[in-house]
Amino acid sequence: MLLAALVIVLTACGSSGAPAAYDQQPVEFESITGDTEEIPLVEANYREACERANPGEFDDDGRTAEYCLCTFDKYVEMVPFEVFQAFNDEIANNVDDITSGQALQRAYRNAVDKVQEEDPGVETVANILDVIEIPCT
Repeated sequence: MLLAALVIVLTACGSSGAPAAYDQQPVEFESITGDTEEIPLVEANYREACERANPGEFDDDGRTAEYCLCTFDKYVEMVPFEVFQAFNDEIANNVDDITSGQALQRAYRNAVDKVQEEDPGVETVANILDVIEIPCT
């Protein structure tokens, strides 16, 4: 499992502040393959961290880039943005403790619980491993 890929950085961009959705604040992104495209800031940050964390994980850089794009797309499809943000915060605050899938799932459940305390109607997948372990290659 590629736990390091999950350290996601939701940085503020200039005076715009932090993104409030997956599709905000387009930026120029250069993939590990050298391809350049304009994509939303959250996606760029996720894919950059994922690619940096997984060099050589696959046969070539193209497969690493495909994996990172695929896993990001699954987050967008399966995890509401506010849960994604809270999960990112849990990972960032506990990065040294997240060394297994079980620890990752605990961080995810903590994030979901925090979001659902404020908005009980938020629905998401029960297990984050359902998002990251569905084959992407």
